[in-house]
Amino acid sequence: MKKTFSSPLMLVSFILLTMLVASCANNSLNTPPMVENPEENQGNQPTELRSVTDQLRSIDPEALAYCNNAKTIMYGTSAFERPKAIQSYEMLMDNDSSLVENPMSLRLQSLTIEDEESGKSVDFFDMSVEQKQVFVDMLLVEDAKMLTEKINVAPEFKNMLQRENLITSRVIERNQLVNREIGLVHSGLRSLSEKTVDAKDFFKELYNEFEVENNTPSTQPQLRGIGGSISFNYPKVPVKRVKYFWQKYARRGDFIVAIPNHFFPWAYVNVGKNVRFKVGHAGIINKKITSSTDLDDKSSTIECYTDNGVQGLNIANWDTPHYVMGIQKVKYVWKWRGFKSGLYKVTTPVSNPDALANWANKYRGHEYVKWYEFATAKWFAPKRFTCTTLVWWCAKKAYGVNVSSWYSPLVTPSGLFTDNCTYIRANVM
Repeated sequence: MKKTFSSPLMLVSFILLTMLVASCANNSLNTPPMVENPEENQGNQPTELRSVTDQLRSIDPEALAYCNNAKTIMYGTSAFERPKAIQSYEMLMDNDSSLVENPMSLRLQSLTIEDEESGKSVDFFDMSVEQKQVFVDMLLVEDAKMLTEKINVAPEFKNMLQRENLITSRVIERNQLVNREIGLVHSGLRSLSEKTVDAKDFFKELYNEFEVENNTPSTQPQLRGIGGSISFNYPKVPVKRVKYFWQKYARRGDFIVAIPNHFFPWAYVNVGKNVRFKVGHAGIINKKITSSTDLDDKSSTIECYTDNGVQGLNIANWDTPHYVMGIQKVKYVWKWRGFKSGLYKVTTPVSNPDALANWANKYRGHEYVKWYEFATAKWFAPKRFTCTTLVWWCAKKAYGVNVSSWYSPLVTPSGLFTDNCTYIRANVM
């Protein structure tokens, strides 16, 4: 399956996430955005795609900033150029060898695009420069809309997105990339010939920036309290209510995710089971929950923890707000009419959710990553996992889809939540 970006950590974790929450579950089509005719021969002067900019008025500012950063990075790292090596997603991020390619290009390569008139598949890199420019802007508009929808569902996510935007902007500024805004398109090749940087060096610098942020004491205040008093003020949900939601909405093979709610999103390491949800958590539902399912049945989920690695656990462990999530595939329908082009998407939930649980069960007993491997946890799967890379790896193997940031070797709970190949089945509050 071809797929879209997800985002730093989520940027392209998100970048190019393109699914509205409502359409996820309903397999619906978004209305194609139509843009106005620009004046011809504008040289390198930007042309405003008016219908696109009209849509942006309803976009959350942080979602817009996130996607503007994505556009800036795509242009600044020459992502419009075809990758030298064609890689299937199933092989991507198995180790650090993926870093030889621009992850933005790999994402564009993996998109499933269909021509509206002919129904034939379209290769992004076979498009003209003008087509690529308009397509990417419309794609990023869909990303921004999706991010806005999920911010509305989980307002705490906005704090994380803001932090990511600040970090990404710092790296962009240091590399002196020309800032790009969605809705403004330059005509011709000149817009793609401005200053660019080596993609491998840029993304390494971005990885390092996030790793530094993750290891900065000021971003991990809860860790300083180990051995003393820790107060997270994290809400609880009655276990019987959790069971009710799972019984009503969850299928075997759906996954569950709790988003950090302490406003320090870069503290990822679980410090014991009693605080795991304070830094976010994810697991896979391993059986159909019924009225007879025992709350302490340790076959209810498959999860990964620092102690005992991949293991079966019970419903009682999920007595905190979380989301029941499904996985879907995404296709883009493209109509090229110059600046009257249109783009919309089709989402199809996977018909075999059991496959995710089946893959997870193959890894029972596998270890949790070493503490120094956490920032690059993808590269150590399937030998060792985090709670989130277990979901990511199994989705990759079961469906050939990416449910995390395309360019980050770390998977976060928020990245799973916001990815365009995941959708909300239930909000357990």
